[in-house]
This record gives sequence, C-alpha cells and structure tokens, in this order.
Amino acid sequence: MRPSATWMIALACLVLVPSCGDDGGDGDADADGDVDGDTDVDGDGDVDGDVDGDTDVDGDVDGDADGDVDGDADGDVDGDADGDGELCPEAGQIMCDGLCVDPLTSPAHCGGCGEACAETEVCSLGLCEAVCAPGLTECDAACVDLTSDSGHCGSCETACRDDEICSASDCTCPPGTEDCAGACVDTTLDPAHCGDCVTICGASEVCSSGDCVTECGTGLTECGGSCVDLLSDGANCGECGTACMGGEVCVEGGCACPGTTELCGASCVDTQIDPDNCGGCGALCAPGESCSAGRCVADCVPPLVDCGGRCVDTDTSRWNCGTCGIACPRGQECIDGQCGCVPVELLCVGVCIDPMVDPAHCGECDIACADDTPVCSAGACLATCAEGLTDCAGACVDLQTSGDNCGSCGVACTGGQICVAAACVCPPDMTECDGHCVDLQTSGRNCGSCGFRCGQGACVEGSCVCDDPLRELCGGACPNFQNDELNCGECGHVCAAGEHCRGGECRA
Repeated sequence: MRPSATWMIALACLVLVPSCGDDGGDGDADADGDVDGDTDVDGDGDVDGDVDGDTDVDGDVDGDADGDVDGDADGDVDGDADGDGELCPEAGQIMCDGLCVDPLTSPAHCGGCGEACAETEVCSLGLCEAVCAPGLTECDAACVDLTSDSGHCGSCETACRDDEICSASDCTCPPGTEDCAGACVDTTLDPAHCGDCVTICGASEVCSSGDCVTECGTGLTECGGSCVDLLSDGANCGECGTACMGGEVCVEGGCACPGTTELCGASCVDTQIDPDNCGGCGALCAPGESCSAGRCVADCVPPLVDCGGRCVDTDTSRWNCGTCGIACPRGQECIDGQCGCVPVELLCVGVCIDPMVDPAHCGECDIACADDTPVCSAGACLATCAEGLTDCAGACVDLQTSGDNCGSCGVACTGGQICVAAACVCPPDMTECDGHCVDLQTSGRNCGSCGFRCGQGACVEGSCVCDDPLRELCGGACPNFQNDELNCGECGHVCAAGEHCRGGECRA
C-alpha cells in the first residue's frame, strides 16, 4: 500500500480520527495543471480533467508500453523511477535527498535535484534567473505566486494550515470542506462533524451524506465512521486508509494520474509539456529546447508560450493562467487567461460552488438554508426536495443523472464516465479501457484498441501517424526511442533483461 500524502493524512485525520495530528503538505502548484487531485481540472466537463476523456497513462493494465506492472519504464512495481515506492504529496514534485521539492521554485533543486542556483540568482519556473518572472514574487530565492501558493499566501511570511488552500491571497478551506473550529472538515462524512460543525454521531452510528445513520447506504463503505465510495474517494481508494498521492486521483478503486500526466519518479508529471519527461518518463530535452505535445522543439508555436521549457496555452493552463507561473487555486479553472469558475458555478469565499444545490450558498453566495428549509433545490431553500430529487447532504439531486451522486448519495462517476439511469457509463462516442473512457479514434494511448499506444505520434481515425512523416512506424506505433525498452534508440533494439532505456541507450 502506498504511503498516504501528508496533506491527505491531515484531512483524513480530521475526517476519520479528529484527535490525530495535522502535519501535512502545502497543496501548491505542479507543472501540469493538475495538482490537487480533484476530478475536473480543465472545465471541459469530463471527470478527469483532460480533453480526450482518457485518464490513465495509456489505458493498459499498468499504464506504460513496456509490459511491466507498475506504470513506469524501469520495471519495478511501484510506479516511480527509482524503485523505492515513495511518492511525494503533490504532482510535479521530485524527491531530492529524501525530501520532496518543487523543481519549479526550489533554489537548491531548480529544475532538477542538485541544480542549485547561485547566491545572486532565484529559481523561477525551474530556471535559475537574475529576477523572478512577471507576476511572481521572490521568497527566499524561490519565485512564487502569492495569490495561490499555500506556503506563501499573500506574503512570503504567511503559510496556510496544512488542510487549507490559498485563494486570492487568503487561506481558506478547499472545496467540499468547512472550517470547524480551525479545521477544514468534510461535514458530509465526518462523524464528529456530521452535517454541520457541532453534530457528533453516536457510538453505533456512521456519517453518511451529512446524516448520522446506523449503516452505510448502497455503494458506500464504512471507513472510521465515515461512509465513503472506495471507487472514487482519494483518501480511501480501493480500501480504507489507502490515499492517493503524488497528484493521482482515485479511478475505479485505483490511484491513477489524471489527464495527460504520467507517474514519473515521485509524482505525476505532464509528459506533453515537461522538458525533463517529454513524451515519456526520463526523456530529456536538450538545453534550449522546450517540450510541446510530447516532443522537444526549438521554439513554441503560437499561441503556445514557453514557460520554463514548457509550451503552454496561458489562456487555459491552470498553472500558467494569463502569464507563466500564475496558478489558479484548487477548484478554479483558467478561462481566457483569468482564474475563475465554470459558468454554472459561483466564486464564494475563494471557492467555486454550485448555487443550484449548495445549501450553504443557495442561489447566492451569502444565502444559507435555515433549519426549517434545510435543502437547496434549483437555487431555492426548501423544507424537502421536490419529487424525483433526493436529499444528499442538503443538496437536492437527481440520482439518475448526478455524476457525484449516481444511483446513491456519495457514489461518484470517475474516469470520464457520466451518470445515465443511475449507472456510471462512458459517453456514446467513448470506449471503456480499464475503467477509463477513451476515444479510440483519437487517443494516443488507446489508438484503435485499448492499450495500443502510438508513442511519439498522433492517433488519426484509429491509426497511429508519426509526427515526423519521414519516421518509420515500429509495429504500427511511433515509440519514444529515448525510453522505449523494445525500441531503444531505433526500431527493434530491445534492451537486455535488467537493462532500461535511458536517453536512447540501454543501461543497467
């Protein structure tokens, strides 16, 4: 079982065991636009935050193309690069000397372990520079976004609690939680704060969707007095106490990297834009090159912008919104270069909420449903939910269509699935591959069939097409010669047992 992320431990402690400690991570940015482990990072309406509906690395059992069982290229069983199985709390972080650091901001490990900046330099977007990039502020030689960095929220000296996020330069509780006497808790699950901050469930009761009940409902499992969905709960993924970390999210009871990210080293990174893992784990771009769509290029093609070697669209990139390094807080999206909420939501106290169903912000941010009208239905506080709707922690939802409450309160659809007739299914134009919905016509990781990966090529009408028209296909795909152990350096060059392909060469 993977060790749980420190911030997940803090939140799990608050939810499950209120008396345990609160040490944790910082919940701040990664390089790929999905650090927070939430379920929709780009506002495209799918569950995992990518644009094609696939959430895993390539839709096969392990998430890679090398036939091992862990989702990386080194043949170990833990999904990291060094085989020790230890993941960092947040996506984009790397482990250096036993400590998790953000290579985009760490002056001691700027861009990579041991890459220390000089005394007169700062670490800005993973590069040692004389000054910070526009919009970023120097804090002890680290260039950070004071509006969203939970370690430096509003000022270099202000750090949020481990269970808080930083939004608009203020520390606040993350989406789905409330501040109860100085702790962020999920009142839909916490038996010590069930439904509100003051309600404690009895010794023989559990907390399910904000109510103290004698047993958990259909599709939910009791974990420390909380009723959770083991198929989608990031703190209890597959079994009680198994927390997803390193930026992974819980999909069908297993932890997986979302969107275009892959598990490289100690956390999820976006191999489409990461110059240290361009197109695959360990594929380094040369100095002066940037990573664009999984390929190393000399210059980013407009409208993409070079942000520390990453070619990103600052109109939509959540972690480079409007300009390089400006990150949107957890739960917010980057829309036309501005951080905000998707059209159906409102920004209330730094957090995006759905005013149609949120009893704490029903219809408007400052309207909370009262005791005599405790549920929120279509933006209005009512005594009970209308016919056909179900009360799920004060929200009146349709269990036939609600992606967060599909068939039963608290049962969430994941992996790009939608809720149809109270069941989680893939959209009509998608195919399920190991719990993830993918378009076999366009998915580079599931091209034509589940698990067939194009590599450094595109999937066009279910067939792989190499980005370079002069490059030959290897077994119908365009492998990354930098790290493919079956095609290392060239087609058909297979690395021997115990060797791994690094930089186009087989190494022990």
